Amino acid sequence: MACSECWDPDHPQNALGRHSVDDPQALKNPRPDSAQTASRWGGSTVWNFSLSTEDWRYVKPSGASNTLTWNESDKTLTATQSVSGIGSLEYFKKSDGSGAYASIDLDAAAADERDLDTVRLVLKLDDSSASSMGTWVGRFYWGTTTNTSADPFTLGNVEAVEPDWDRSMGDMYETLKFDLSGVANWSGTISSLRFDLYNTSSNFKTFRVDSIRVEEN
Repeated sequence: MACSECWDPDHPQNALGRHSVDDPQALKNPRPDSAQTASRWGGSTVWNFSLSTEDWRYVKPSGASNTLTWNESDKTLTATQSVSGIGSLEYFKKSDGSGAYASIDLDAAAADERDLDTVRLVLKLDDSSASSMGTWVGRFYWGTTTNTSADPFTLGNVEAVEPDWDRSMGDMYETLKFDLSGVANWSGTISSLRFDLYNTSSNFKTFRVDSIRVEEN
């Protein structure tokens, strides 16, 4: 006999098998990554530059030459502006019809219960001197297949704030987010995309692009 203060019950380990225990370990509805683009990105439109510039260009509105280089080492793009003004990162079908061009059918996306209302641009500065980058612009333009204007980027003008470039750990990648939810002209079939990032002087340095995505928020 023992009082309640002195009672020392058996350790549960001594009663193994006495009670039924249900402790399943399997994942519910598992969806393993098959290492394919559709597995990683779903129904989004993605340029991750694994093989080339994927028909993107870096130009100045006046037509002056700037360069966009694909980097084999890390599968990124390097944009270099050699003249003053606003450089534009652009994607559209070439005038001669050449090049692999992919349009974005927003109506089909909506019918498939996907809402492609966000554009994300992942990039970093490729130089340690922020003072030479110029004035931030941060605008996104686009065009559609029904747009008859000679300018393929007449629609839009959605802005994003400049990233907070954290240089304490070196040049880091940042994500620009353009929110297109509720924007009336973001509809139909998108046929061109354009990003204006900096209005620069001639001492502009370079930035590096990791990926561009049109996806659900």
